[in-house]
Amino acid sequence: MEEKEKNKYLLEIQKQRSRMRTIQRTRKERTRELIKVGALVDMLGLLEKDQSYLTGLLLQHFVIDDEKREKIRKIGEKFFEERSLKKDKGDKKWKQ
Repeated sequence: MEEKEKNKYLLEIQKQRSRMRTIQRTRKERTRELIKVGALVDMLGLLEKDQSYLTGLLLQHFVIDDEKREKIRKIGEKFFEERSLKKDKGDKKWKQ
């Protein structure tokens, strides 16, 4: 194998490794996000709910206006602030 061919081959291997690292990183990031969402669903006691109910609940996001979304976001912020305060005070119920 000529030196040029060898270098071309090695360069291609490096490119493939780089692409694989990017795919793995992306996959890891997606997995991390899915775990976060799953934890939220569990934290709110929604794991026991019917899949159709959850789907309908989430689809509501697409039929409400921006003002309603902002109100919902603020409710979520308040939930996490209160949860954080309970956690800091050592309240055993902070997981609920």
